[in-house]
Amino acid sequence: ALGALDSPPGTVSRSLAAGAGVATGVSVIGLSQRTTPELAAFANGCLVRYLDFNDTYHTEGGGHPSDMLPAILAAAELTGCSGSETLTGLHDAYEVFAALADAVPMRDKGWDYGAFLSIATAAGVSRVLELEEAGVCNAISLSVTPNMPLFVTRTGELSNWKGCASAYAAMSALFAVRLSQAGITGPPRPFEGKFGMWEQATGPFALDHIGSLLEGRSAVERTSCKLRPSDFETQIPSEVFIDLHNQGTRLDDIASIAVSTYYLAWDLIGGGQGDYDEKWNPKRRETADHSLPYVIAVALADGRVDKSSFSPKRLTDPALRPFMQSITVAED
Repeated sequence: ALGALDSPPGTVSRSLAAGAGVATGVSVIGLSQRTTPELAAFANGCLVRYLDFNDTYHTEGGGHPSDMLPAILAAAELTGCSGSETLTGLHDAYEVFAALADAVPMRDKGWDYGAFLSIATAAGVSRVLELEEAGVCNAISLSVTPNMPLFVTRTGELSNWKGCASAYAAMSALFAVRLSQAGITGPPRPFEGKFGMWEQATGPFALDHIGSLLEGRSAVERTSCKLRPSDFETQIPSEVFIDLHNQGTRLDDIASIAVSTYYLAWDLIGGGQGDYDEKWNPKRRETADHSLPYVIAVALADGRVDKSSFSPKRLTDPALRPFMQSITVAED
């Protein structure tokens, strides 16, 4: 370690570490003290993501682009840039994320959307920090090369990491940009190079449409907002069974429910991944808000799906379990 003190990576990494004090710190929601930009981005990202009350870019390779905002805000606070400049960076991030999500069905290939989120966040942060073209290229390379997250994050019994994975992706992208800004280079061909993303993960894809309006709408305008703090595929079932509750229907009135739905909903929240036991008996919030039978049951029982629907007390209510067992989900 002592022998590498004057090496370029050693110099840059020590410089970034030295700048982690209060004088250069960034705000964390709910804290009076400041911290490093990366830790602020991660902490705020976890807060943004936890309730699953995010926006959703709903394509085969989609996800929650609002998860990028904390990292971009951290970069903006670090530099003191204007609100307009911050929004420009966020716009760029959304356009890159949407282009990638439209091009590749990442979840079908076993990778989490954090891979694209990291690339897009790097683009948006690079805009906020005003990197030149070569710097942006290195930042994107440094964001994707070490960060190919597995889709196991969102299968079976979901863990706390479900709400942290995208915060980590955005944090790592911010760090990648700051490394590039300080002179650290990344592999020059992270996509098409030997053992790059194309060969190892996605296959070739084109981004010819990046930044273009589709049907007259930008990426932000093509992004949907949830009405309920649960998985995107649960939004319409929530409305249906809340409406039935409001009409006077109760759990005891129903013998069974057979749900026919599209592939993604069946696969993600309806037991299609061989995770019937987990989805029909969720033990924690992260699984419950991705469980179609649980959301149906709580919506019909309570007439609402909100933060309280996933509290530990509500989640473990034994009255819901027998009703959930009467629900079947099939792909149509």
